[in-house]
Parts: sequence; structure tokens; C-alpha cells
Amino acid sequence: MKGTLNDTGGAQFVAQPKFDAKAPGMLKANLLTKVYENGGDFSTDVFTTKLSTYTHYVGLKAPKETTSSNYLYTDKSYNFEVAAVDENGTGNARDLEVTVYKLSWSWWWNSAENGLYDYSGSKYHEPYNSYTIKTNNNGKGSFALKVSENDWGRYLIKVKDKRSKHTSAAVVYFDWPSWYVKKKGNIDKSNATMLVFTTDKDSYKVSESATVKFLLLQKAEHYLP
Repeated sequence: MKGTLNDTGGAQFVAQPKFDAKAPGMLKANLLTKVYENGGDFSTDVFTTKLSTYTHYVGLKAPKETTSSNYLYTDKSYNFEVAAVDENGTGNARDLEVTVYKLSWSWWWNSAENGLYDYSGSKYHEPYNSYTIKTNNNGKGSFALKVSENDWGRYLIKVKDKRSKHTSAAVVYFDWPSWYVKKKGNIDKSNATMLVFTTDKDSYKVSESATVKFLLLQKAEHYLP
């Protein structure tokens, strides 16, 4: 960028950064500037500033179940909180789209020329529910979600601002309560399936013990490495 300083030794210019893809949220930009003199000497400066790629942002807060460590119960309605703010962090009334996807796996057997068989799979998103909500003047809003007993599993919940297109998401696991699983022990789950594990904590330190739980299926073989 070329230009000439004014009589007071100052100059103004506009920088328009370009991105290959949309950023997930507010960015922090480190800018390096250099001003060259005709003789070849130059002065330099480095500063940091916020860089907003959206006019408005949305956030999603998933509820927590007080009687379980890291999953929600099926057949129970939960309230999910959302927030909408402008690039300065001020809450605004915004129209939001909420989409709920069930994360599932499709499994199949692969055979090879040497006679060996592999159990292969791929993950796919299955639309489960959708909502249109509006935040209040303070930028706060909520929606209720209830997953039925037979639809237990992992869910991707996405919230998008209709105009700015900024999106927030969370993955939430729904399952039967532990006392309810014991009653459902006679359900036929003999077909091959992917087991979903839950732990008593989100993270662990080296040499710390972990408690891992998964749904036991009657008349099925379970293999642990």
C-alpha cells in the first residue's frame, strides 16, 4: 500500500482482510505496520485488535441433569438457553433457527479377497426436529427439547442467526435413567450395534482411574480391547 504523509506527518488507510472460509466467531488480529522513508529507513509498530466476521453472534447453553454426570434423560423435557449479541457484546432481539440432528451410524460387512471380513461404518446426520425462536431485547431466549425413549443416542443441536448466519452448536447425549435400563433389560438388541460409552468425568489426569458405563444388551456378546 503506497501513499504520502500529510503536513502533520499522518496518514489513514483502510485494510480489508479476506478469508478463505467463515470464522467460527470473533477473531483477534495481530497487525504489523511499517512506514518507509524515501531514504530507505522505516518505522514499525505492532498492535492487536478484535476482528469481527459477523454483525451478530449466537450462543447455546445445554442443560445439565443433576442426577447423571454427562447425559440427559429420555422422555423428559429440557430447557436449552440461547443468547444473541452484536459484535460489541450487546444483547439484541434476533430471529434464530434451531435444528436438531440425531447422530447415527450405518454399519455393513465388507469382504476381502483373502476371505477376511471387516465391520465398517459411517456417521450421518438425521434431522430430528426444528424450531424458529426469537430472543428478547436483552438477547436471551430458550427452547424446550424432549427425546422419546426409543430415540436415545447422541444429538447435534445447531442454532443459527437467520440474518448474520453465525452458528453455534452442541452435541448432547440422551439415554434412559439407570434405574429404567434395568427394567428394559429384556429388550431384544441382538443385532450388531455400536455401543455408546459414558464416563464419570469429562477429563482425567495421568494414572487417574476412570469409570466407564455402557448399555448392556441381553443375549449379546460384548468385546472390550
